[in-house]
Amino acid sequence: MFWRIDITDHIGAFEAGGIVIGKAIEPSRFYDKDFERGIEPLGGVEINRFGVPDVSPGITLRTLLFTLSWLSEEEYEDTFAPLTYKLGTSLPIYCCFDPAVTPWRQNRTYLGYLGRAPFARGGVKPRTMAMELQIRSLI
Repeated sequence: MFWRIDITDHIGAFEAGGIVIGKAIEPSRFYDKDFERGIEPLGGVEINRFGVPDVSPGITLRTLLFTLSWLSEEEYEDTFAPLTYKLGTSLPIYCCFDPAVTPWRQNRTYLGYLGRAPFARGGVKPRTMAMELQIRSLI
C-alpha cells in the first residue's frame, strides 16, 4: 500500500511538517456575529516577595470562540454531532475561515484542539441548534 500526493504548480523536492486528511464540513449558514479571537499564553510569571520575577517561558496560542447558529436538527445530527463526538478535546481540528488566497488567510486558519468539550443547545426557532466551539490553535 502506498500514498501518492500531487502538488499542482510545484516542481522539485517538497517537505511538509504535517498533512491534513479528512472530510470537509461546511455549515449551511455562517457562524454567529459574536465570535471572539484571542490568545492563550502558556508561559507565566510569578513575582516573589523580594520583587524578583520568576518567568516560566511558553508559547502563546491563538484562540477562537464561535457559535454555529441556526443549525437544523438534521444538519447537527448528520455532520456536527459525529464530528465533535469523535474529536472530543484530544484530537486535532482544522478550520479555515478564508479559503481564498489573501494576505490574511494564515490568520484565519486554525489547526489545534478544542479548548472545551463542544455542546449544542436548542435555538429560538423550533428544531434548530446553536453549537459553540472553542479552538486553541497551534499555528
